[in-house]
Amino acid sequence: MRWMDYSKVELGERFVHEPPWREQFPKNWGMRAVGRIGAGLYCALGDRADRPLGILTYHRVADRPSSLPAPLHNVTPRRFYEQLLGLKRRGFQFWALDRVLACHHSGTPVPRGVVVVTFDDGFATVCQQSLPILKDLQIPATVFLNTAYVDTQQPFPFDAWGVAHRDEAPADTWRPLSWMECEELVASGLVSVGAHTHTHEDFRGRPDEFEYDVRQSAGILRQRFQMDEVTFAFPYGSPFLGFAGGELAQSARSAGVSCALTTECGLVDPQSDPYHWGRFNVFAWDTAATLAAKLSDWYGWAPRMKKRITAVLRGQTARSR
Repeated sequence: MRWMDYSKVELGERFVHEPPWREQFPKNWGMRAVGRIGAGLYCALGDRADRPLGILTYHRVADRPSSLPAPLHNVTPRRFYEQLLGLKRRGFQFWALDRVLACHHSGTPVPRGVVVVTFDDGFATVCQQSLPILKDLQIPATVFLNTAYVDTQQPFPFDAWGVAHRDEAPADTWRPLSWMECEELVASGLVSVGAHTHTHEDFRGRPDEFEYDVRQSAGILRQRFQMDEVTFAFPYGSPFLGFAGGELAQSARSAGVSCALTTECGLVDPQSDPYHWGRFNVFAWDTAATLAAKLSDWYGWAPRMKKRITAVLRGQTARSR
């Protein structure tokens, strides 16, 4: 599948491959509701952000096969285009991650409303579907690769949807990028590659193995693309659940990567430690309005409240045993 020119499509029309709202609504209704509330507050009250930088995380960008359940962590190409175009129209500026890191090292201020686009894992859809849209809108991005799976013709082992539906879904919806596609991304001048570990394993409690895995992934990228600095994002990425931060952040630093991005929902102070920068996951139901709310700090309270409630419930469960 290749991208169609959505700039020539009326944005108000329902895209044929998007699942109907009745099917989408029951899943993650809480996050959807918070996103709508945040969008309303942003519309009414404007930007309240005290930090200038927001980083977005995408995974798969693909049309949904009509006969199958919705893919995990997927945004349709139509929705992807609407989201980025809508943010540009609202005045947000898109910068490359390397540009922000350069400001961090030099102490140069980053203006308000800067957005960095990232992709985790390295699905082939980054090249097949996302790249033409990024070119059309002239938006830079970074794709974090699980280097063990580049050039393979099997679904990522952690992609439950791809593993379950590999014989039914088009291969381009689940397969990893090839090295040739990675070279096409880099040659565009808009997309850079970074490390997402070699194997995407659960490294909690294994900081030495984690460091080795990160070194292996970064070394492959340095050799293949003649890179001096390699950016990095944690697989799974939640500091709250132990997938990032702490001893793993120190291991990432020791492995020689230039940053270590988490999935902690929140805006970023570019002068803070880049081994703890958080990102906002982008979901299928997100619109430009809900993303603008996230990037204007009308959303971060919800994940913080969820973590507090979860911690309380875990404590009550532990005491009841």
